[in-house]
Amino acid sequence: MSNSFYVCLLSNVSDYPDNQPNKFRVHLPKPLYFSGDWVCGVHSISYPYSWSSTIGTLDEQWIDINFTDNNKKGQTIRIPVPKGSHNTPEEILQFLISTLRHQSSALDNTALEESSEGFFDKPTIINRRNKRQHEELKDLTPYNENEEENESLRSLSPYQEDVEETPPQKDKINLTKQSEKEKEEEQKNEDEKEKEEEKKKVLEKVEEKKKEEKIEKKKEDNKGEQKKVEEKEKSKEENKKEIPKENVLSVLGVGKKEEEKPAEKPKDTPVLSALGVGKKEEKPKDVLSAIGLAKKEEKKEVLRELSPYKEEEPLPPPPKKERKEDNSTKDNSTQTPSVLSALGLERKESWTQTPSPLLETIGLKPKEGKKDVFDILLGKGKTPYTATLLKQIIDSISINYLADFKRFKLSFTHSSIKYVSFSPQLGYVLGFANSQHVQNNEIAKYAYDLRGGFSSFAIYAKGLTENMIVGNSLSSLLRIVSVSGAIPGEYHEKIYDSPIYVRVLPREVNEIEVELRTMDNGRLVPFAYGTVSIVLIFKKVINF
Repeated sequence: MSNSFYVCLLSNVSDYPDNQPNKFRVHLPKPLYFSGDWVCGVHSISYPYSWSSTIGTLDEQWIDINFTDNNKKGQTIRIPVPKGSHNTPEEILQFLISTLRHQSSALDNTALEESSEGFFDKPTIINRRNKRQHEELKDLTPYNENEEENESLRSLSPYQEDVEETPPQKDKINLTKQSEKEKEEEQKNEDEKEKEEEKKKVLEKVEEKKKEEKIEKKKEDNKGEQKKVEEKEKSKEENKKEIPKENVLSVLGVGKKEEEKPAEKPKDTPVLSALGVGKKEEKPKDVLSAIGLAKKEEKKEVLRELSPYKEEEPLPPPPKKERKEDNSTKDNSTQTPSVLSALGLERKESWTQTPSPLLETIGLKPKEGKKDVFDILLGKGKTPYTATLLKQIIDSISINYLADFKRFKLSFTHSSIKYVSFSPQLGYVLGFANSQHVQNNEIAKYAYDLRGGFSSFAIYAKGLTENMIVGNSLSSLLRIVSVSGAIPGEYHEKIYDSPIYVRVLPREVNEIEVELRTMDNGRLVPFAYGTVSIVLIFKKVINF
Protein backbone atom coordinates (compact mmCIF):
# COMPACT_ATOMS: atom_id res chain seq x y z
CA MET A 1 0.00 0.00 0.00
CA SER A 2 1.27 3.48 -0.93
CA ASN A 3 1.50 6.40 1.44
CA SER A 4 -1.80 7.95 0.15
CA PHE A 5 -4.96 6.83 -1.66
CA TYR A 6 -8.53 8.03 -2.43
CA VAL A 7 -11.97 6.58 -1.70
CA CYS A 8 -15.16 7.80 -3.50
CA LEU A 9 -18.42 7.39 -1.57
CA LEU A 10 -21.82 7.56 -3.35
CA SER A 11 -25.22 7.97 -1.66
CA ASN A 12 -27.08 5.80 -4.23
CA VAL A 13 -25.25 2.55 -3.45
CA SER A 14 -27.61 -0.46 -3.63
CA ASP A 15 -26.11 -2.24 -0.61
CA TYR A 16 -28.36 -0.35 1.81
CA PRO A 17 -31.88 0.54 0.56
CA ASP A 18 -32.38 3.05 3.40
CA ASN A 19 -29.65 5.33 2.10
CA GLN A 20 -30.54 9.00 1.59
CA PRO A 21 -28.51 11.88 0.13
CA ASN A 22 -28.08 13.32 3.64
CA LYS A 23 -27.26 10.01 5.41
CA PHE A 24 -25.80 6.92 3.75
CA ARG A 25 -23.51 3.94 4.33
CA VAL A 26 -21.08 2.39 1.86
CA HIS A 27 -19.84 -1.20 2.20
CA LEU A 28 -16.29 -1.25 0.80
CA PRO A 29 -15.44 -3.96 -1.74
CA LYS A 30 -12.36 -4.83 0.29
CA PRO A 31 -11.35 -3.89 3.84
CA LEU A 32 -8.83 -1.16 4.51
CA TYR A 33 -5.91 -1.97 6.83
CA PHE A 34 -3.97 0.77 8.55
CA SER A 35 -0.58 0.10 10.11
CA GLY A 36 0.95 3.09 11.80
CA ASP A 37 -0.49 6.60 11.91
CA TRP A 38 -2.89 7.56 9.12
CA VAL A 39 -4.98 10.69 8.57
CA CYS A 40 -8.12 11.34 6.52
CA GLY A 41 -9.67 14.44 4.88
CA VAL A 42 -12.27 15.55 2.33
CA HIS A 43 -10.81 16.10 -1.12
CA SER A 44 -14.05 17.07 -2.93
CA ILE A 45 -17.85 16.94 -2.71
CA SER A 46 -20.61 17.12 -5.30
CA TYR A 47 -24.20 17.68 -4.17
CA PRO A 48 -27.51 18.84 -5.67
CA TYR A 49 -28.91 22.20 -4.53
CA SER A 50 -32.36 20.63 -4.33
CA TRP A 51 -33.70 22.02 -1.07
CA SER A 52 -35.89 25.12 -0.77
CA SER A 53 -33.43 27.94 -0.46
CA THR A 54 -35.81 30.86 0.21
CA ILE A 55 -38.95 29.67 2.02
CA GLY A 56 -39.58 26.46 3.96
CA THR A 57 -36.03 25.13 4.04
CA LEU A 58 -36.37 23.24 7.33
CA ASP A 59 -39.72 24.32 8.83
CA GLU A 60 -43.21 25.08 7.57
CA GLN A 61 -43.86 28.75 6.85
CA TRP A 62 -47.06 30.72 7.47
CA ILE A 63 -48.72 34.14 7.71
CA ASP A 64 -50.92 34.83 10.76
CA ILE A 65 -53.64 37.49 10.52
CA ASN A 66 -54.75 38.64 13.98
CA PHE A 67 -58.25 40.17 14.01
CA THR A 68 -61.29 40.74 16.25
CA ASP A 69 -64.39 38.65 15.52
CA ASN A 70 -68.08 39.58 15.82
CA ASN A 71 -67.97 38.95 19.58
CA LYS A 72 -65.02 41.37 19.89
CA LYS A 73 -62.63 38.57 20.78
CA GLY A 74 -59.16 38.06 19.33
CA GLN A 75 -58.84 35.42 16.61
CA THR A 76 -56.00 34.36 14.29
CA ILE A 77 -56.14 33.09 10.71
CA ARG A 78 -53.10 31.00 9.79
CA ILE A 79 -52.36 30.96 6.07
CA PRO A 80 -49.80 28.26 5.16
CA VAL A 81 -47.09 29.30 2.69
CA PRO A 82 -45.59 26.49 0.58
CA LYS A 83 -41.88 25.91 0.10
CA GLY A 84 -40.03 27.63 -2.68
CA SER A 85 -36.74 28.92 -4.08
CA HIS A 86 -36.68 32.39 -5.64
CA ASN A 87 -33.91 34.34 -7.33
CA THR A 88 -35.40 37.86 -7.38
CA PRO A 89 -37.59 39.90 -5.00
CA GLU A 90 -40.25 40.26 -7.71
CA GLU A 91 -40.56 36.48 -7.85
CA ILE A 92 -41.15 36.11 -4.12
CA LEU A 93 -43.60 39.05 -4.17
CA GLN A 94 -45.66 37.46 -6.93
CA PHE A 95 -45.47 34.13 -5.11
CA LEU A 96 -46.91 35.62 -1.88
CA ILE A 97 -49.67 37.51 -3.73
CA SER A 98 -50.77 34.37 -5.58
CA THR A 99 -50.72 32.43 -2.28
CA LEU A 100 -53.08 34.94 -0.63
CA ARG A 101 -55.41 34.89 -3.63
CA HIS A 102 -55.54 31.12 -3.68
CA GLN A 103 -56.28 30.94 0.05
CA SER A 104 -59.05 33.52 -0.32
CA SER A 105 -60.68 31.55 -3.13
CA ALA A 106 -60.32 28.31 -1.13
CA LEU A 107 -62.69 29.65 1.54
CA ASP A 108 -66.27 28.55 1.02
CA ASN A 109 -69.18 27.41 3.17
CA THR A 110 -67.40 24.21 4.18
CA ALA A 111 -65.60 23.85 7.50
CA LEU A 112 -62.23 25.54 7.75
CA GLU A 113 -60.62 22.60 9.49
CA GLU A 114 -61.06 20.30 6.46
CA SER A 115 -57.89 20.21 4.40
CA SER A 116 -58.22 20.78 0.66
CA GLU A 117 -56.71 18.40 -1.82
CA GLY A 118 -53.85 19.85 -3.80
CA PHE A 119 -50.63 21.78 -3.43
CA PHE A 120 -52.00 24.36 -0.97
CA ASP A 121 -53.53 23.80 2.46
CA LYS A 122 -56.60 25.73 3.60
CA PRO A 123 -56.26 28.58 6.11
CA THR A 124 -57.15 27.60 9.66
CA ILE A 125 -58.24 29.37 12.85
CA ILE A 126 -55.65 28.94 15.60
CA ASN A 127 -56.76 28.20 19.15
CA ARG A 128 -54.68 30.48 21.33
CA ARG A 129 -52.79 29.12 24.30
CA ASN A 130 -53.55 30.15 27.87
CA LYS A 131 -51.58 33.07 29.26
CA ARG A 132 -50.32 30.86 32.05
CA GLN A 133 -48.73 28.42 29.59
CA HIS A 134 -47.21 31.35 27.66
CA GLU A 135 -45.66 32.76 30.86
CA GLU A 136 -44.25 29.36 31.80
CA LEU A 137 -42.54 29.11 28.39
CA LYS A 138 -41.03 32.55 28.85
CA ASP A 139 -39.54 31.62 32.20
CA LEU A 140 -37.65 28.61 30.83
CA THR A 141 -33.88 28.91 31.19
CA PRO A 142 -31.46 27.54 28.57
CA TYR A 143 -30.37 23.96 28.88
CA ASN A 144 -27.21 23.36 30.90
CA GLU A 145 -25.86 19.87 31.45
CA ASN A 146 -23.56 20.86 34.34
CA GLU A 147 -26.44 22.19 36.46
CA GLU A 148 -28.45 19.01 35.96
CA GLU A 149 -25.46 16.85 36.91
CA ASN A 150 -24.88 18.87 40.09
CA GLU A 151 -28.55 18.61 41.05
CA SER A 152 -28.59 14.86 40.45
CA LEU A 153 -25.45 14.39 42.56
CA ARG A 154 -26.95 16.42 45.39
CA SER A 155 -30.16 14.42 45.30
CA LEU A 156 -28.24 11.11 45.29
CA SER A 157 -25.72 12.01 48.01
CA PRO A 158 -26.83 10.73 51.46
CA TYR A 159 -24.71 13.30 53.30
CA GLN A 160 -26.27 16.56 52.24
CA GLU A 161 -25.42 18.34 55.45
CA ASP A 162 -21.66 17.73 54.97
CA VAL A 163 -21.72 19.30 51.51
CA GLU A 164 -22.83 22.66 52.88
CA GLU A 165 -20.19 25.16 53.92
CA THR A 166 -19.35 25.00 57.63
CA PRO A 167 -19.60 28.33 59.47
CA PRO A 168 -16.61 29.63 61.51
CA GLN A 169 -16.07 28.69 65.19
CA LYS A 170 -17.12 32.12 66.49
CA ASP A 171 -20.51 31.70 64.96
CA LYS A 172 -20.84 28.29 66.60
CA ILE A 173 -20.19 29.78 70.06
CA ASN A 174 -22.77 32.47 69.46
CA LEU A 175 -25.25 29.89 68.31
CA THR A 176 -24.78 27.79 71.45
CA LYS A 177 -25.26 30.85 73.66
CA GLN A 178 -28.35 31.85 71.79
CA SER A 179 -29.74 28.34 72.01
CA GLU A 180 -29.29 28.28 75.84
CA LYS A 181 -31.07 31.62 76.18
CA GLU A 182 -33.85 30.43 73.94
CA LYS A 183 -34.27 27.28 76.03
CA GLU A 184 -34.54 29.34 79.24
CA GLU A 185 -37.13 31.61 77.65
CA GLU A 186 -39.10 28.62 76.40
CA GLN A 187 -39.11 27.07 79.89
CA LYS A 188 -40.36 30.35 81.39
CA ASN A 189 -43.09 30.58 78.81
CA GLU A 190 -44.16 27.00 79.50
CA ASP A 191 -44.30 27.65 83.27
CA GLU A 192 -46.40 30.75 82.73
CA LYS A 193 -48.76 28.84 80.45
CA GLU A 194 -49.20 26.09 83.06
CA LYS A 195 -49.97 28.67 85.76
CA GLU A 196 -52.52 30.36 83.55
CA GLU A 197 -54.20 27.03 82.79
CA GLU A 198 -54.42 26.23 86.52
CA LYS A 199 -55.98 29.64 87.21
CA LYS A 200 -58.50 29.07 84.44
CA LYS A 201 -59.46 25.70 85.90
CA VAL A 202 -59.97 27.23 89.36
CA LEU A 203 -62.11 30.02 87.94
CA GLU A 204 -64.20 27.52 85.99
CA LYS A 205 -64.86 25.50 89.14
CA VAL A 206 -65.92 28.65 91.03
CA GLU A 207 -68.27 29.63 88.23
CA GLU A 208 -69.82 26.16 88.19
CA LYS A 209 -70.45 26.35 91.93
CA LYS A 210 -72.09 29.77 91.54
CA LYS A 211 -74.33 28.44 88.77
CA GLU A 212 -75.41 25.51 90.93
CA GLU A 213 -76.23 27.86 93.84
CA LYS A 214 -78.30 30.07 91.54
CA ILE A 215 -80.24 27.07 90.25
CA GLU A 216 -81.00 25.95 93.81
CA LYS A 217 -82.16 29.46 94.74
CA LYS A 218 -84.46 29.56 91.73
CA LYS A 219 -86.00 26.23 92.72
CA GLU A 220 -86.66 27.52 96.26
CA ASP A 221 -88.19 30.72 94.86
CA ASN A 222 -90.49 28.73 92.57
CA LYS A 223 -91.69 26.62 95.51
CA GLY A 224 -92.42 29.75 97.59
CA GLU A 225 -94.30 31.32 94.70
CA GLN A 226 -96.46 28.23 94.25
CA LYS A 227 -97.39 28.28 97.95
CA LYS A 228 -98.32 31.96 97.80
CA VAL A 229 -100.45 31.42 94.71
CA GLU A 230 -102.38 28.62 96.42
CA GLU A 231 -102.98 30.79 99.52
CA LYS A 232 -104.19 33.71 97.42
CA GLU A 233 -106.55 31.47 95.43
CA LYS A 234 -108.15 30.25 98.63
CA SER A 235 -108.56 33.80 99.93
CA LYS A 236 -110.12 34.87 96.63
CA GLU A 237 -112.69 32.07 96.77
CA GLU A 238 -113.77 33.19 100.24
CA ASN A 239 -113.96 36.84 99.23
CA LYS A 240 -115.93 36.18 96.04
CA LYS A 241 -118.76 34.61 97.96
CA GLU A 242 -119.34 37.94 99.76
CA ILE A 243 -118.85 40.20 96.68
CA PRO A 244 -122.06 40.97 94.70
CA LYS A 245 -121.99 39.77 91.06
CA GLU A 246 -123.67 42.89 89.66
CA ASN A 247 -120.82 45.33 90.49
CA VAL A 248 -118.22 44.88 87.74
CA LEU A 249 -115.81 47.55 88.89
CA SER A 250 -115.39 45.89 92.26
CA VAL A 251 -114.43 42.69 90.50
CA LEU A 252 -111.76 44.42 88.40
CA GLY A 253 -109.87 46.15 91.20
CA VAL A 254 -111.84 48.29 93.61
CA GLY A 255 -113.18 45.48 95.74
CA LYS A 256 -109.88 43.68 95.68
CA LYS A 257 -108.02 46.26 97.67
CA GLU A 258 -110.70 46.32 100.38
CA GLU A 259 -110.81 42.53 100.59
CA GLU A 260 -107.06 42.00 100.55
CA LYS A 261 -106.52 44.30 103.53
CA PRO A 262 -108.75 42.42 106.06
CA ALA A 263 -107.37 39.12 104.77
CA GLU A 264 -103.79 40.21 105.41
CA LYS A 265 -104.40 42.04 108.73
CA PRO A 266 -104.94 39.01 110.95
CA LYS A 267 -101.63 37.51 109.67
CA ASP A 268 -99.42 40.53 110.49
CA THR A 269 -100.57 42.03 113.80
CA PRO A 270 -97.65 44.42 114.42
CA VAL A 271 -97.47 47.90 112.97
CA LEU A 272 -94.51 47.05 110.74
CA SER A 273 -96.69 44.64 108.79
CA ALA A 274 -98.83 47.58 107.65
CA LEU A 275 -95.72 49.29 106.24
CA GLY A 276 -94.61 46.13 104.43
CA VAL A 277 -91.91 44.78 106.76
CA GLY A 278 -93.85 41.65 107.63
CA LYS A 279 -94.10 40.70 104.00
CA LYS A 280 -90.33 40.39 103.70
CA GLU A 281 -90.29 37.50 106.15
CA GLU A 282 -92.84 35.50 104.17
CA LYS A 283 -91.32 36.21 100.72
CA PRO A 284 -88.11 34.55 99.44
CA LYS A 285 -84.63 35.83 100.14
CA ASP A 286 -84.07 37.17 96.66
CA VAL A 287 -84.55 40.95 96.70
CA LEU A 288 -85.49 41.31 93.03
CA SER A 289 -88.20 38.68 93.30
CA ALA A 290 -89.57 40.46 96.42
CA ILE A 291 -89.92 43.72 94.50
CA GLY A 292 -91.39 42.45 91.22
CA LEU A 293 -93.42 39.35 92.09
CA ALA A 294 -96.34 41.17 93.70
CA LYS A 295 -97.20 43.07 90.53
CA LYS A 296 -96.97 39.96 88.37
CA GLU A 297 -99.27 38.02 90.69
CA GLU A 298 -101.91 40.80 90.62
CA LYS A 299 -101.91 40.76 86.80
CA LYS A 300 -102.30 36.98 86.77
CA GLU A 301 -105.28 37.22 89.13
CA VAL A 302 -107.08 39.74 86.90
CA LEU A 303 -106.55 37.56 83.83
CA ARG A 304 -107.83 34.47 85.62
CA GLU A 305 -111.02 36.28 86.66
CA LEU A 306 -111.71 37.36 83.08
CA SER A 307 -110.83 34.00 81.48
CA PRO A 308 -113.72 31.55 80.68
CA TYR A 309 -111.91 28.68 82.40
CA LYS A 310 -112.77 27.68 85.91
CA GLU A 311 -110.83 29.32 88.69
CA GLU A 312 -110.02 26.11 90.44
CA GLU A 313 -108.22 24.57 87.44
CA PRO A 314 -104.85 26.12 86.45
CA LEU A 315 -104.42 27.33 82.89
CA PRO A 316 -102.81 24.59 80.75
CA PRO A 317 -99.91 25.63 78.51
CA PRO A 318 -100.97 25.81 74.87
CA PRO A 319 -99.51 22.99 72.73
CA LYS A 320 -97.08 23.75 69.92
CA LYS A 321 -99.31 22.28 67.24
CA GLU A 322 -102.09 24.71 68.03
CA ARG A 323 -99.70 27.63 67.45
CA LYS A 324 -98.90 26.40 63.98
CA GLU A 325 -102.59 26.04 63.20
CA ASP A 326 -103.24 29.56 64.47
CA ASN A 327 -100.49 30.88 62.24
CA SER A 328 -101.93 29.07 59.23
CA THR A 329 -105.37 30.52 59.93
CA LYS A 330 -103.85 33.98 60.21
CA ASP A 331 -102.13 33.60 56.84
CA ASN A 332 -105.38 32.53 55.18
CA SER A 333 -107.30 35.41 56.69
CA THR A 334 -107.32 38.79 55.05
CA GLN A 335 -104.24 40.79 55.98
CA THR A 336 -103.79 44.49 56.22
CA PRO A 337 -102.10 46.05 53.18
CA SER A 338 -98.33 46.40 53.73
CA VAL A 339 -95.85 48.87 52.28
CA LEU A 340 -94.53 46.31 49.76
CA SER A 341 -98.05 45.52 48.53
CA ALA A 342 -98.73 49.24 48.14
CA LEU A 343 -95.59 49.61 46.00
CA GLY A 344 -96.41 46.49 43.98
CA LEU A 345 -93.42 44.47 45.20
CA GLU A 346 -95.26 41.98 47.36
CA ARG A 347 -94.90 39.04 44.96
CA LYS A 348 -91.85 38.03 42.97
CA GLU A 349 -94.05 36.67 40.20
CA SER A 350 -95.02 40.22 39.27
CA TRP A 351 -91.46 40.86 38.06
CA THR A 352 -91.63 38.19 35.34
CA GLN A 353 -95.23 38.91 34.36
CA THR A 354 -94.62 42.44 33.10
CA PRO A 355 -92.06 42.44 30.25
CA SER A 356 -89.68 45.37 30.19
CA PRO A 357 -89.58 47.68 27.15
CA LEU A 358 -85.86 46.83 26.67
CA LEU A 359 -86.65 43.15 26.10
CA GLU A 360 -89.45 44.05 23.69
CA THR A 361 -87.15 46.22 21.61
CA ILE A 362 -84.52 43.46 21.50
CA GLY A 363 -87.18 40.91 20.55
CA LEU A 364 -87.12 38.59 23.55
CA LYS A 365 -89.87 37.03 25.57
CA PRO A 366 -89.96 37.58 29.35
CA LYS A 367 -88.79 34.03 30.08
CA GLU A 368 -85.83 34.34 27.76
CA GLY A 369 -84.87 37.75 29.10
CA LYS A 370 -82.92 36.63 32.14
CA LYS A 371 -80.70 34.21 30.21
CA ASP A 372 -80.34 35.86 26.81
CA VAL A 373 -80.24 39.59 27.51
CA PHE A 374 -76.56 39.52 28.55
CA ASP A 375 -75.65 37.23 25.66
CA ILE A 376 -77.10 39.67 23.14
CA LEU A 377 -75.73 42.80 24.82
CA LEU A 378 -72.23 41.28 25.04
CA GLY A 379 -72.41 39.62 21.64
CA LYS A 380 -72.27 36.02 22.84
CA GLY A 381 -75.25 34.99 20.78
CA LYS A 382 -73.55 35.94 17.48
CA THR A 383 -71.40 33.63 15.41
CA PRO A 384 -67.75 34.67 15.88
CA TYR A 385 -66.85 34.65 12.17
CA THR A 386 -68.08 33.51 8.79
CA ALA A 387 -66.35 32.46 5.58
CA THR A 388 -67.24 35.76 3.93
CA LEU A 389 -65.66 37.73 6.78
CA LEU A 390 -62.45 35.69 6.56
CA LYS A 391 -62.36 36.15 2.80
CA GLN A 392 -62.72 39.92 3.15
CA ILE A 393 -59.90 39.98 5.72
CA ILE A 394 -57.51 38.02 3.48
CA ASP A 395 -58.38 40.11 0.40
CA SER A 396 -57.62 43.34 2.29
CA ILE A 397 -53.94 42.40 2.81
CA SER A 398 -51.42 43.63 0.27
CA ILE A 399 -47.63 43.21 0.10
CA ASN A 400 -45.62 45.64 -2.02
CA TYR A 401 -41.97 45.91 -2.99
CA LEU A 402 -40.35 49.36 -3.01
CA ALA A 403 -37.64 49.06 -5.66
CA ASP A 404 -36.08 52.43 -4.82
CA PHE A 405 -35.36 51.41 -1.22
CA LYS A 406 -35.18 47.63 -1.81
CA ARG A 407 -37.66 47.11 0.99
CA PHE A 408 -40.96 45.26 1.34
CA LYS A 409 -44.10 46.99 2.67
CA LEU A 410 -47.21 45.49 4.30
CA SER A 411 -50.62 47.18 4.37
CA PHE A 412 -54.23 46.14 5.09
CA THR A 413 -57.58 47.95 4.85
CA HIS A 414 -60.01 45.84 6.91
CA SER A 415 -60.93 47.55 10.20
CA SER A 416 -61.00 44.34 12.27
CA ILE A 417 -57.34 43.44 11.56
CA LYS A 418 -55.00 44.32 14.43
CA TYR A 419 -51.62 43.15 13.10
CA VAL A 420 -49.96 40.46 10.96
CA SER A 421 -47.33 37.89 11.98
CA PHE A 422 -44.84 36.05 9.76
CA SER A 423 -42.96 32.84 10.44
CA PRO A 424 -39.31 33.44 11.47
CA GLN A 425 -37.73 32.47 8.13
CA LEU A 426 -40.30 34.33 6.01
CA GLY A 427 -39.99 37.44 8.19
CA TYR A 428 -36.18 37.27 7.86
CA VAL A 429 -36.38 36.94 4.06
CA LEU A 430 -38.71 39.96 3.79
CA GLY A 431 -36.52 42.01 6.20
CA PHE A 432 -38.99 42.84 9.00
CA ALA A 433 -37.34 43.52 12.36
CA ASN A 434 -40.21 42.15 14.49
CA SER A 435 -41.80 39.53 12.28
CA GLN A 436 -44.29 38.52 15.00
CA HIS A 437 -45.96 41.95 15.14
CA VAL A 438 -46.13 43.83 11.82
CA GLN A 439 -48.43 46.88 11.83
CA ASN A 440 -50.37 48.50 9.01
CA ASN A 441 -48.28 50.37 6.38
CA GLU A 442 -45.05 49.15 7.97
CA ILE A 443 -41.90 49.14 5.84
CA ALA A 444 -39.24 46.48 6.43
CA LYS A 445 -36.21 47.65 8.37
CA TYR A 446 -33.68 45.49 6.48
CA ALA A 447 -33.17 44.53 2.86
CA TYR A 448 -34.42 41.18 1.60
CA ASP A 449 -32.31 38.00 1.75
CA LEU A 450 -33.38 35.35 -0.75
CA ARG A 451 -31.00 32.80 0.80
CA GLY A 452 -33.08 32.68 3.92
CA GLY A 453 -32.12 29.07 4.62
CA PHE A 454 -28.78 27.80 5.84
CA SER A 455 -25.57 28.90 4.14
CA SER A 456 -23.36 25.94 5.10
CA PHE A 457 -23.47 22.33 6.24
CA ALA A 458 -21.03 19.85 7.82
CA ILE A 459 -19.74 16.39 6.82
CA TYR A 460 -19.46 13.77 9.60
CA ALA A 461 -17.95 10.26 9.44
CA LYS A 462 -18.99 8.11 12.39
CA GLY A 463 -16.24 6.01 13.92
CA LEU A 464 -13.73 6.74 11.18
CA THR A 465 -11.71 9.58 12.67
CA GLU A 466 -11.09 10.88 16.16
CA ASN A 467 -13.40 13.53 17.55
CA MET A 468 -12.51 17.17 17.18
CA ILE A 469 -13.83 20.21 19.02
CA VAL A 470 -16.82 21.80 17.29
CA GLY A 471 -18.14 24.72 19.31
CA ASN A 472 -18.97 23.38 22.77
CA SER A 473 -18.99 19.68 21.80
CA LEU A 474 -16.83 16.91 20.36
CA SER A 475 -17.78 15.24 17.07
CA SER A 476 -16.27 13.31 14.17
CA LEU A 477 -16.24 16.30 11.81
CA LEU A 478 -14.43 16.08 8.45
CA ARG A 479 -15.32 19.37 6.76
CA ILE A 480 -17.69 22.38 6.74
CA VAL A 481 -19.03 23.03 3.23
CA SER A 482 -20.14 26.52 2.16
CA VAL A 483 -23.18 26.90 -0.10
CA SER A 484 -22.02 30.18 -1.63
CA GLY A 485 -21.97 30.14 -5.42
CA ALA A 486 -24.47 27.31 -5.74
CA ILE A 487 -27.52 27.80 -7.95
CA PRO A 488 -30.84 26.33 -6.71
CA GLY A 489 -31.89 23.30 -8.73
CA GLU A 490 -28.37 22.54 -10.03
CA TYR A 491 -25.43 20.39 -8.92
CA HIS A 492 -22.56 22.09 -7.21
CA GLU A 493 -19.01 20.74 -6.77
CA LYS A 494 -16.40 21.83 -4.27
CA ILE A 495 -12.72 20.79 -4.51
CA TYR A 496 -10.38 21.43 -1.58
CA ASP A 497 -6.68 21.71 -2.37
CA SER A 498 -5.80 21.89 1.31
CA PRO A 499 -8.10 19.48 3.15
CA ILE A 500 -8.36 19.24 6.92
CA TYR A 501 -6.66 16.00 7.99
CA VAL A 502 -7.89 14.08 11.04
CA ARG A 503 -6.24 10.97 12.51
CA VAL A 504 -7.86 7.63 11.63
CA LEU A 505 -8.91 5.57 14.65
CA PRO A 506 -9.57 1.95 13.53
CA ARG A 507 -6.92 -0.41 12.15
CA GLU A 508 -9.41 -2.08 9.81
CA VAL A 509 -12.36 -0.46 7.99
CA ASN A 510 -15.08 -2.46 6.16
CA GLU A 511 -17.74 0.25 5.72
CA ILE A 512 -17.99 4.03 6.08
CA GLU A 513 -21.08 5.96 7.24
CA VAL A 514 -21.48 9.62 6.25
CA GLU A 515 -23.96 12.27 7.46
CA LEU A 516 -24.59 15.77 6.09
CA ARG A 517 -26.08 18.04 8.75
CA THR A 518 -26.88 21.75 8.98
CA MET A 519 -25.16 24.08 11.40
CA ASP A 520 -28.61 25.00 12.79
CA ASN A 521 -29.27 22.47 15.60
CA GLY A 522 -27.55 19.73 13.58
CA ARG A 523 -30.54 18.74 11.44
CA LEU A 524 -30.10 16.68 8.30
CA VAL A 525 -29.83 18.63 5.04
CA PRO A 526 -33.30 18.40 3.39
CA PHE A 527 -32.32 17.22 -0.08
CA ALA A 528 -35.37 16.82 -2.31
CA TYR A 529 -33.60 14.77 -4.96
CA GLY A 530 -30.15 13.94 -6.39
CA THR A 531 -27.05 11.98 -5.48
CA VAL A 532 -24.22 13.07 -3.23
CA SER A 533 -20.64 12.00 -3.97
CA ILE A 534 -17.73 12.55 -1.56
CA VAL A 535 -14.05 11.83 -2.26
CA LEU A 536 -11.89 11.07 0.83
CA ILE A 537 -8.11 11.15 0.84
CA PHE A 538 -6.04 8.98 3.22
CA LYS A 539 -2.40 9.74 3.98
CA LYS A 540 0.22 8.06 6.10
CA VAL A 541 2.04 10.20 8.63
CA ILE A 542 5.81 9.89 8.34
CA ASN A 543 7.69 10.63 11.54
CA PHE A 544 11.26 11.88 11.13
